[in-house]
Amino acid sequence: MPAEQVGEVKAGSKVEYVVENFVFGDVNSDYSIPAREREAFALNPPKIEMLAGQKLADFPTVLRASGAKAEFTLTGGTNKLAVRVDGFPTADPIKLHQKVGDEYRPLAEGVHGNDWYQCHEDGRGGYGFIFLVEPGKTYAVGR
Repeated sequence: MPAEQVGEVKAGSKVEYVVENFVFGDVNSDYSIPAREREAFALNPPKIEMLAGQKLADFPTVLRASGAKAEFTLTGGTNKLAVRVDGFPTADPIKLHQKVGDEYRPLAEGVHGNDWYQCHEDGRGGYGFIFLVEPGKTYAVGR
């Protein structure tokens, strides 16, 4: 959406836009799968509410830890979604907790130890982690 309403596009104007094209199904498929994805990612897109740390982007979800910790609630979208949390001082293993009632409980996401996330240098001298979470829940990630 343009920042200001545009009534006329003049010759020589520059127009920029992003298009995301998703192809689903085959020639026998109906509209139901793309309609469901439209609902989940266009009409009710993923959004982050931060409880600790800083939100850099809702979708794709990018957060920055504060004091080697981030707490957030993810809404919108569907299925498990990737979350990237940068700002950790070291690449040491992280732990993920999900809020249940008034307490945070550890999630055992790995099959073989810490294989449930990816680690990368975050471009600011620290490290970031990418992992999957389910929308509609509150999480804490840290050491």
